[in-house]
Amino acid sequence: MVRTALHHDKLLLSQFIETCSSLGFSAYAHSVFSVNSQSHPHIYVFNTMIKGMTLCNSAFEALLVFDEMPLASVCSDDVVVWMAMIAGYVKVGDPDTAMDLLSRMPRTQTDGAVLITWTSVIAGYAQMDRPDEAIAVFRKMQLENVVPDEIAMLAVLSACAQLGAFHIRLGECIHGYVKKRGFDQMVTLKNALIEMYSNSGNISNALHVFMNMTRRTVISWTTIISALAFHGLGTQALDMFSRMEMAQVKPNVITFIAVLSACAHVGLVDLGRYYFHAMKYRYGIQHEIQHYGCMIDLLGRAGYLAEALKLVSEMPFQPNAAIWGSLLAASNIHGDAELGELALLHLVQLEPWNSGNYALLSNIYASAGRWDKSVMARKMMRDKGVRKMPGWSFIQVSTRTHEFIAGDTSHPQFDRIHGTLFTMNEQMKTAHYDPINEFDKHDSDIGPASI
Repeated sequence: MVRTALHHDKLLLSQFIETCSSLGFSAYAHSVFSVNSQSHPHIYVFNTMIKGMTLCNSAFEALLVFDEMPLASVCSDDVVVWMAMIAGYVKVGDPDTAMDLLSRMPRTQTDGAVLITWTSVIAGYAQMDRPDEAIAVFRKMQLENVVPDEIAMLAVLSACAQLGAFHIRLGECIHGYVKKRGFDQMVTLKNALIEMYSNSGNISNALHVFMNMTRRTVISWTTIISALAFHGLGTQALDMFSRMEMAQVKPNVITFIAVLSACAHVGLVDLGRYYFHAMKYRYGIQHEIQHYGCMIDLLGRAGYLAEALKLVSEMPFQPNAAIWGSLLAASNIHGDAELGELALLHLVQLEPWNSGNYALLSNIYASAGRWDKSVMARKMMRDKGVRKMPGWSFIQVSTRTHEFIAGDTSHPQFDRIHGTLFTMNEQMKTAHYDPINEFDKHDSDIGPASI
């Protein structure tokens, strides 16, 4: 058509670019656009090109097109372009650029368009495991008087869930807002609230939200079972799974991770074996590496080390660091130095930077009276240049979270805290209790942070 010099308008050009992009021919689409953008400088063509570039994960090229667009920074008709650019950068995992574009976007768009862009950026930070920034964007959105909807609530609740107790007050405020706006019967929001309360340590509130749901999906059941198992309430988690079965809700892959984890917490080996086999033969769910990991952890905790090692050799997956770490921990509990050494040999390959593995093996040898091997494990750690990471802990008092790092004296109340700990230590000595030796008689490098 071009060779015959037939006329083509902006609509035809846009359709052609869109087709090229959908087929993955982004370079060809861009060359066609470059040749024709001067003769057809219509926003519709630019918008199609930008959406095409983001579809092909070519966010940088999309930004170049965006910057070339006539009056891009002041035109009030290009809301779709701004939204496409912001969504494109969120999609490729660059929420910072998306936020920069959001700050530059003209504030002449409709409320719905503005809300969508804010929500997109909040979700982008949450998906990138940057919950602090997600919450900061949410607060900026409030300052600009943008009223959040249920999707925005879901995005910020996801961020709160990642932070756990650090932002429990914000999560509670959002819960109140959800009720006030009449969103409290939305299943997705209820599920997010359960996860948020669970991660913040408030399992009673998580249960309250679940029990007041009028409709529950498999995600609802799985979330509460996982919450109970995570808090060490294995028996209650398994009881909840039984109620799920009675409600005739079919479990999924993640449900059985929670169920097997619950079995491990309460040491129900036989029940764990049953569920491990039932998920395949009763429910038709194939085992994934996470299920093997849970089962190996269960067997290791209970002392079935040979069976756990046999399961490792039989599974159709390459064992990962979590599985070998479970075996190393189990060998420490049950004093099996040979298994610990085997686990460490694999862990050194998978995560050579982890100082805790070397320290744990050293303790296993020391417990068995093999002091030469214990020294050798620590020497191996030094020879490989592995540095011990300082321990840390935190505690929340009222609305403030206090963090402590081993050896750090910067806390404003350090002297009072240190004095209190000294007094407690003296009282425990009077009671003939030595907390350090009781925790680890072999100079452990792992454990709670101390001041």
